[in-house]
Amino acid sequence: MQAHSPENAQAEVTADERRRMARASVAYPIALLDNRGRVLARGRTTDISQNGLFAVVVPTRGHHISSNVVLEVTVPRTRSHRPGRQSGRKITYLAEIVRQEPLGQMIGLALEFVEKLATSR
Repeated sequence: MQAHSPENAQAEVTADERRRMARASVAYPIALLDNRGRVLARGRTTDISQNGLFAVVVPTRGHHISSNVVLEVTVPRTRSHRPGRQSGRKITYLAEIVRQEPLGQMIGLALEFVEKLATSR
């Protein structure tokens, strides 16, 4: 199944010759979950492309982040907000962590989308 990226990313797109895809610098809230639905880490994206993203996260104590995770990205809605509705829609992926960078008490993670699992409305 082909990977998908969050739609309508409203940001300046940059390209680096070492990368296969253009990246957009955006800060979307994310959560990493294990296959049982337990939260492993929460954080924010720093950039995103069609194939993956880079995020800075704070790991949840007592949980090890494995190489394959469920990734939830909350993308802001582009239409006017209606009372009682959530402020963003959640896009869920199966993702693989391809690189980790220690950043003090936080971790920088490069994640590659494996499969799009769901999109909330």
